[in-house]
Amino acid sequence: MFSATNKDNGCCSKDEVTALANKAGHKLREVIDTATDEVRDTSATIIKEVRQHPLQSSAIAAGVGFLFGFLLRRR
Repeated sequence: MFSATNKDNGCCSKDEVTALANKAGHKLREVIDTATDEVRDTSATIIKEVRQHPLQSSAIAAGVGFLFGFLLRRR
């Protein structure tokens, strides 16, 4: 998996490990930023829909609450 190996002792040098760690850190930051943006967009959409349809939203929330209560009580 790691392409940065030292031929002498078969181990990565400190600089190579640092570079790989930095690259992984940047990639992880990109994934987190993308996920954060998607959650923010989804949250805004949900808020918009709840404000446009308050009675339907309340009915759905009550139904989900009763369902969870029923499932948890069975245990």
